[in-house]
Amino acid sequence: MQFGIPQLWNEYVELLTAMYGQRGESYASDYYFHQPHLELPQYKLKQQLVKRKDMKVCNFTELRSCYIDRKIVANSLRFLRNTEKLIIDDLWEENYEFSRIRQGRTETISKCIEKNIKRLTSLRAITISFPRGFENTERSLKDLGNSLKRLKKLDTITLDFRTYFPHKSLKSFFQALKRVATLRIINLNMKGEEKFNDEGLKALSQVLRRPASLHSLNLNFDGCHQITKNSLKSFAKGLMRATSLRALHLNFGGCLKIGDEGIKGIIQAMEKMKSLKTMKLDFSMCEMITNDGLKDMKKVLKKLTSLKHLNLIFTMCNNLTSQVLKDISEGLKKRTSLKTMSLDFSECLKMTDEGLKDLSDNLEKLKSLNTIALDFSACMRITDKGMARLWEVLKTRVSLNKIHLEFSHCNKITDDFFKTISKTHEKNQAFNDLTLAFNGCNQLTDESLDSLSRFFIKLPCLQTVTLNFQSCSQITWVGKENTKNALQKVQVSFL
Repeated sequence: MQFGIPQLWNEYVELLTAMYGQRGESYASDYYFHQPHLELPQYKLKQQLVKRKDMKVCNFTELRSCYIDRKIVANSLRFLRNTEKLIIDDLWEENYEFSRIRQGRTETISKCIEKNIKRLTSLRAITISFPRGFENTERSLKDLGNSLKRLKKLDTITLDFRTYFPHKSLKSFFQALKRVATLRIINLNMKGEEKFNDEGLKALSQVLRRPASLHSLNLNFDGCHQITKNSLKSFAKGLMRATSLRALHLNFGGCLKIGDEGIKGIIQAMEKMKSLKTMKLDFSMCEMITNDGLKDMKKVLKKLTSLKHLNLIFTMCNNLTSQVLKDISEGLKKRTSLKTMSLDFSECLKMTDEGLKDLSDNLEKLKSLNTIALDFSACMRITDKGMARLWEVLKTRVSLNKIHLEFSHCNKITDDFFKTISKTHEKNQAFNDLTLAFNGCNQLTDESLDSLSRFFIKLPCLQTVTLNFQSCSQITWVGKENTKNALQKVQVSFL
C-alpha cells in the first residue's frame, strides 16, 4: 500500500470546495500566504497515518502543493513503524515567503526527524531531497546521520543535495553512514553544487572504506568545478576497497580541474571489481584528460569478466585521439557477455576514420551485444570511409536489435555512405529499433533518404525508426514525406 501527502491534499480541496464552492480550489492553491483556515490540520494527518500503519511505502513528496507545518510531518513519522520505503522531498523547506523570518526552525525539524526516523526499525530504503535555498545548519545533517546509523535493516539510501552543506557537517554525516553495516546501495546527487570541493569528496571517501558490502554506487558531481586531482586520489583509494560493486555510475562532467592523474586512479581502482556488471563514467568537458589518462582502460576492461553494460561519456574532451577508441575496443573484444554499449565522444575533434575502423574491427567479436549507441557529433574528420566500415560490421551482427548512431555536424559524410547502406543484402532479423541522427550534415540530400527507405524495406522485424536530419540544407520536406509513405508498416518519426 502506498500513501502520500497529495491524497490528503485532494481531500482538503474537496472540503474547501464544499464550503466555498468554486472559490475553494483557488483558496487551496493559494499556499504562498499563511491563512489559518487553509492550514492542513495535524489531527487529519495523524488520523490517516494511523489507519495506514501497515503500509510498506510512504511518500511525503509534493509538500509545497499544500501549506502544512513541516514539524507536524516530522513528528508523524513515528506512526510508520512497519514502513520499508520512505520518500521525503522538501521536508526541511519553509514556505519561501517566510524563510527569512523563521530562521532556527530548521534545527527543530531536524531534531524531530532524528527522534522519529530511528524508530522505523523496518526501514530498508530512504530517499531524501534537500531543496535549493534551504537554510541549512551543521546540526541538521548531523542529526540525520545519527538517526540513520541506528537503522539495522537499511540497505538503500538516496540523497539529493540541491543545496550546500558545510564540509564539517558532511564529514560527520558520512562518518555516521559508514557505520550502517547493511548498506548496499548509495545514490548521491550533488549536481551543480559549485561549493562542493575536495574536502567534501574526501569526506565521502570514508563511506567506501568499510566492509566490502556495497553493491551499487551512483555519484553525480556534474558541475562541481572545485573538485581536483587531490581529492580523487583519496576517492580512488576508497573505491579500491569496494570490490563487491556490481554497478558503478560516476559523473564528473564539467569538473574542469580533473586531469590524467585523477582519472587514472579511478580506472585503476576498478581493476579488482570482478563482480561489476554495469559501468557508467561521465567526464564530459574535462579537457585536461588525454590519452595517457585512459591508457589503463584496456587492461582494466580485460579483467572485468562480468561486465554486461558499458557507458562512457567524454564529450568535448578535445585532447583525446582515436588511440582511445582502439584501447577501449581491444579491452572489450573478449567480453562476450557484453549486452549494451554506449560511447559518447561528441565534439572530440581529433577522432578520425582510423578510430572508427579499430572500434569496428573489435565489435565483430561481441557476439551477445544487442544494443549499441555511438555519438561522434561534430567529429569533423570522420568521412564516408569510416562510416562504411562501421556499417559493414553492424549489419552482420545478428544479436543487435537496437542501434543509435549520432554523427551530427560531420560535414564530410555524404550520400555515398547511405548508398552503401542501401546495398546491404543481409536480411538482419534482429533490427527493430533504429535511430540515425545526422543533423547539420550539409552534403546530404534527398538521395540519402531514398537509400534508407530501400534498406528499411529489407528488415522484416523493424518497428521503430527515428531520423534526425535537421539543418541539412539539401534535404526537403518532400523527401521526408516520401520516406514515411514508403514505410507504412513502420513507425517513422523525424526530429
